[in-house]
Amino acid sequence: MMNVCVISGSHRQSSNTLKCANYVLSRLESRGHTCQLIDLFAQPVPIWSEDFWSNDSSEKNSWHTNSEILKASDAYVVMTPEYCGMATPSIKNFLLKCNGVETGNKPVLLIGISAGLGGISPILELKLNGFKNNFMCVIPYSVIIRNADTMLNGEKPDSDEEMKLRESIQYALDHLLIYAESLSHVRLCGLTDFDLYPYGQV
Repeated sequence: MMNVCVISGSHRQSSNTLKCANYVLSRLESRGHTCQLIDLFAQPVPIWSEDFWSNDSSEKNSWHTNSEILKASDAYVVMTPEYCGMATPSIKNFLLKCNGVETGNKPVLLIGISAGLGGISPILELKLNGFKNNFMCVIPYSVIIRNADTMLNGEKPDSDEEMKLRESIQYALDHLLIYAESLSHVRLCGLTDFDLYPYGQV
């Protein structure tokens, strides 16, 4: 069984992203996996500053709980709504604070959320510039939840479209877990040195 961290990147209370995150949690837990939810509305992370590099700063201390959750996790699901064609500032700030010791060589599934027909833009943005220094490994499967107001509101799907969405989510989660198992061997091989190469270049 795997330990999976689900990160809800919405700034809004009672958001569609949080609703969808809870659905993802339920699917993972129904198969016996241990899950942790980081809700960036309920648990906002201070904006990154140079104080984060100081171990005795309040900003660094505020990160401790998240750091322990990330270290204990085998895989991640990063979920973000689309705000004006972008990923949310809170999810970008969160990923900026993650480091290789916490998240390196662990797989991440990206899920984009849209109340309309969008959702792809934040996934593309995060693939481009969200994971360089935290060394998360983005799996080649992603999920877009469109028309999110009408999706995942009950125990059973309300439409064929929602049925297909639920099948897509399960398919992506199944692959995330296989990647988690496979990448555990990379972490255990002893080759990676985040002190020597903290920014990826060799």
